[in-house]
Amino acid sequence: MLAEDYKEIIYWYKTDRLEPSILKHVSDEDREDFLSGHETDPPFSEIICHTQAIQRYVHLVLEASSKVCKEEKRDGFIKSRIESRKLIKSFNSKSEFRLK
Repeated sequence: MLAEDYKEIIYWYKTDRLEPSILKHVSDEDREDFLSGHETDPPFSEIICHTQAIQRYVHLVLEASSKVCKEEKRDGFIKSRIESRKLIKSFNSKSEFRLK
């Protein structure tokens, strides 16, 4: 069998597809509460190895999964959000931020 796409190399029907390990212990209700704004602490806050940047990306992935369907659309949603955030000017300290 010759694969024309890398996705054809994997036997999807024989492979267990797993959710991200950081979200394995989080229930669907907790995810929905966090995305709807009812819960302010992320559902993975008890894990001490995460950083604020990782927290932002996990939130972005959760948000994308609630807004769009299909893997390609979620990927596009995430990439467009990341690119639009790159356009926003960032500051290293408060002293660099000045209103004119």
